[in-house]
Formats: sequence, structure tokens, C-alpha cells
Amino acid sequence: MVKQFSWSITEPPRRATRFILPLRPGLPRTALAHHPCCNHLAHSPCSSYSDNNGYHDDVASAPFIVLGVAQLGVDISSYWTFSDVFEEKTLIPTPFHGGFGLLTINGTPKPAYRAFQLLHGTGDVRYNVARQGGGAGSGSGGGACDTDTGVLATSLGSGGMRLFLTNHPATFNTPGANCTITVEGAGVGPTTAVRHTRIDGANANPMAAWVAMGSPTYPTAAQLDALEAASELSWANYPAGLTFDVPANGMVVVDVLGR
Repeated sequence: MVKQFSWSITEPPRRATRFILPLRPGLPRTALAHHPCCNHLAHSPCSSYSDNNGYHDDVASAPFIVLGVAQLGVDISSYWTFSDVFEEKTLIPTPFHGGFGLLTINGTPKPAYRAFQLLHGTGDVRYNVARQGGGAGSGSGGGACDTDTGVLATSLGSGGMRLFLTNHPATFNTPGANCTITVEGAGVGPTTAVRHTRIDGANANPMAAWVAMGSPTYPTAAQLDALEAASELSWANYPAGLTFDVPANGMVVVDVLGR
């Protein structure tokens, strides 16, 4: 169930607006066509109108946010909301109840928070990326890999390049497929330092850790520490090349250092 294909980074780069988000899934791009007279504001974007949608807590929210950056353009955006503690309705004590926030009621960072953390580390240049077409990968990933994967390439705030490799099903609540993504043209040589981190079912997924605890409504201090640890991004050096397996609803973020 894996299909392999490649993307190529092409010049010239273009200036990128940082922290760009979609207003709602499925919004036509023409709705955000720029006019030279004014700035464009995306007010209170989110992945769902519901305050009890498990998608808000799921790892899938991370590639969704990055896709918003890659596909739509606005000048200013304020995400709805920073925390599950906010002024509407009532406070729900359950840590992972599908609330709007980037943080749970206890302050545990969700995958959506980690997506913003990774975007915050980018520079102000976005590189053009061209799809090179499907490859001959093993299995039958097929159309899902053709429609669900994407690459966002930006400069890195500390120098170098940051790549966001996403695999987000185009249709909500569908299983998708595990895909292999290869990026070419990033200037990776034998001595280039490359590191990567993941957000997926097995990485930076505090909700899964909470479920494994028995889904406690009121986690203990030790359990909250464990949830915080489960939410952390884990970076690892990558030996060579830029080919990565990206599971459905997951994301791999790659830093190419010293280009």
C-alpha cells in the first residue's frame, strides 16, 4: 500500500507570508484573490466548526494546517483557538474532547500546536516545488498518494531549508494510504547535514498516549508529565538522500542544513 513519487524544488524562490491558514476546508482559492489596495485577514480559521470534533486533537490536524499555508494566501491570521480554555460555552474537563484549542485544558500541546511551532522556525522565503509524477513504488497506494501528498519548501530561520512533507486525505474521514515522497533539488550532497521529525500516529501524538492510559478525565501530575513528553517533537539525523515514508494523516518535516 505504498506508492513512491518525487517532487523537485525549482528556482527562483518567492517571498512567503508566514502563518497562513485556510478559512475552512474546501474554500475556493478565488475567494482569497488578492487586491492591491488592502491586506487580507483570515479571522478565526480552524479545521471544524464543532467544539467536540476529535479531529482537533488528532495528528491529522498538523498536515491540515501546513496545507493551509501551502495552498492559500492571506496576510494576517488568528487561529481559533490557542487553548481549550476559552470564553464560549463551558469548560469540559476531559483533556482530549475535540476542543478547538492548540492546547488541552491542562496545557498539553496538541499536534496542531507542534505544526505552528515548526512553521515558526521557517524563514521568509518559499521555494517553488514541482511535482515530478508518480513512481513505480511497491503496492497499490495509487490515487490516494497522487491526491493526498504535498511538499512545502521554505527557508529555515537559522539558515538552510525546511521541507514539510504532508499526507492528508483529500476527503475527510477516509483512511488514505501510506506513501513514499522523494524531494530533489534541495542541494543535498555527501556532507550536507539533514535532520527530520515526524507527526503521525506514533510520534508527537499525546492523544494516543492519553487513550493508552485509559482516557482519564482528571490525569494525575505524573500522567500530565507523560502526556507532555508524548507531545514533544523528536529530531533525528538522516543519513543520506531525501526519501521518506509518510503515513496517511501524517507529516515529516526535514531540515537541510548548511546548503
